[in-house]
This record gives sequence, structure tokens and C-alpha cells, in this order.
Amino acid sequence: MFNLKIKLNIRTVFIAILILMFLFTAIASSSGLENFIKEKSISAVIDDIKAGKVEKIERSGNTFIVLYKNQERAVTKKETEDSFRKNFYRNLA
Repeated sequence: MFNLKIKLNIRTVFIAILILMFLFTAIASSSGLENFIKEKSISAVIDDIKAGKVEKIERSGNTFIVLYKNQERAVTKKETEDSFRKNFYRNLA
């Protein structure tokens, strides 16, 4: 009934690649939403440290990546004029 003939030229290959890339990106982005790192305030991270939930903190400039004991991750940013230690001791009182 249907005589579907596809010409394999550069244009059709390019369009097919674009469609496949779009589909792959849509599927990958919708399935990976839970893998993003949450952003928390510095006071919430300090509360988690005091509660004993934090396993490790990695620092890169003004950004801290917080690794929790339950394998969760969070990121926080400090103000440029305040040190993390100063914020920690201020919230400790």
C-alpha cells in the first residue's frame, strides 16, 4: 500500500541526527532530575553540622560542597567578606 522511499542524503541524515539528539536530551534531562545537587543556606548547613549529619565539606573558593552521611550532597556559598569559621561560631552561640 504505502511505498515509503527515503533518500539518504546529507539533509535527511542531519535532520535525523537532530531529532535523535533532541529525544536523547529530553529523556536524559527528565530522568536525571533527582541527581542535581541541592543548594542550601549556610545557616542550614551549620545546623546540619551541629546535628552530626555532615560527613565531609569540600571548599572551592566561596563555594562549599557538603557531603552528608546518607550520601546526599548540597552546595552552599559564603559571603565574600565573611569566613565560614566566623559564620559557624556566630551560629553556634
